[in-house]
Amino acid sequence: MTLPTPPRAGDLRVEAEKFANDWTNTVRAVVGAHVPPFVPVAKDTAVRAAVVVRQSGNDGIVLTVDSVPVLTLDASAHCIWDHRGSYLAVAESKFKVSAVGLASEPLFRYEFCRTPNRSPMAHLHVHAHRDAVTFVMTRCGGASKRGRRRLLDYDRGTKGNLPVMAHLHFPLGGSRFRPCLEDVLQMLTDEIGIDCLEGADQALADGREQWRRMQIAASVRDSPRTVVQMLETLGYSVTPPQGGHPPDRPEQMRSI
Repeated sequence: MTLPTPPRAGDLRVEAEKFANDWTNTVRAVVGAHVPPFVPVAKDTAVRAAVVVRQSGNDGIVLTVDSVPVLTLDASAHCIWDHRGSYLAVAESKFKVSAVGLASEPLFRYEFCRTPNRSPMAHLHVHAHRDAVTFVMTRCGGASKRGRRRLLDYDRGTKGNLPVMAHLHFPLGGSRFRPCLEDVLQMLTDEIGIDCLEGADQALADGREQWRRMQIAASVRDSPRTVVQMLETLGYSVTPPQGGHPPDRPEQMRSI
């Protein structure tokens, strides 16, 4: 596999279309060619160029067990240029898994936001109602903003009086090491046993490898000095560019 090279300026939609095609190919390799494709849709913003990758239509990806529809998977990604304006970056992504025929509330959600307000950048929401967890959440401490807000809501009797697990944000590796679409599909094939095509595992592994290679490349740009040090321990000779190494971006490694 060859790593992506910086595209020409102004080609964000073209890069987003490649991203959309990768998602389409992965999903179709798992559940079949009938799945509607993912498409890039330009997003109006006065701040920066942006394209949303989402599935055409609003039905989501219908997942079956023994040919009976059981789950739907909704996936979307908000794409922008990276901080140098050279590579496509995902500003936000959402993977939502819901049960067919039940209430609109999903079973769980994987979400990512590059510039979150309070929550971890990459996190998991579990929409379940377990008494033990609810008990703990009603006695949350005030040492964090979310804890204070949740405690205040409970004392006031707002938001349904009792907190639920769906309000918790489980961190999932931050910007660089978060789960990908392939990981969500792998979980559903392994744990739920959704119907999938022959070769699905290979397609998921291929897509996961491509995703992780891109994330490795992005991590290199976050901390080139660390990469140089490791390459030199492996016997490589590295010549820094004229003007020295680009500055590190420690915020990418420190934030959750």
